[in-house]
Amino acid sequence: MPVSQFPVATSRSLDSWLSDQNVNADPREISTRLQWVAFARAADISVGAAMLSLGITAIAIGFFWGAAAGSIVPMIVFGIVAVLLVLLGLLLIHRARSRWPNERRSRVIRGAGTARGGWFAAGGIWLVFAVILLSTLPSLASREEGIVIGLVGIVVCMAFLLVSGLAIPATVLARARQSLRRVASTDLKYRTMLEQDRLTWHPQFGDQMYGPL
Repeated sequence: MPVSQFPVATSRSLDSWLSDQNVNADPREISTRLQWVAFARAADISVGAAMLSLGITAIAIGFFWGAAAGSIVPMIVFGIVAVLLVLLGLLLIHRARSRWPNERRSRVIRGAGTARGGWFAAGGIWLVFAVILLSTLPSLASREEGIVIGLVGIVVCMAFLLVSGLAIPATVLARARQSLRRVASTDLKYRTMLEQDRLTWHPQFGDQMYGPL
């Protein structure tokens, strides 16, 4: 007797499972195996994308710090950090795009479920932060130039940090299903892994479904 009340994975072709449109596109409400694959893969990619963005943030921090202090040392130090973050980000993205998601790894998706939500959250937090901090700018304008540069740098770097932590992961996760469909149609190796999963996956509980995506 079948464990699940839903059709088995082999009852339909992979293209049929992938082509189905599901109204549930929120990564916090995953209900099928294919959705899990899509969002687990996207979650891993989003980590690498955030690392790339943090690399850009490190460059900005080094630039403003160096300009405020009148020294090239912060630029060099943060430049090295930026290169390491970018290389790590590229490695993580490559691994996530080309390998099957690790099923033993727990991925807790918090925050915005859409790209627009992520950008609005980042923008809203930054706007409040910037207004509060920049309100002190007139009183500091007559002081050392480095203080003003440092203050502006904090506002700019805060924007980069919020984009890295909120907007970019939300954007990647929001495109998880489209990304899986695209890789299934363009990457033969990944399509083979999906086909193998379709042929071997079995539900463990009665409410588990293989698809649709």
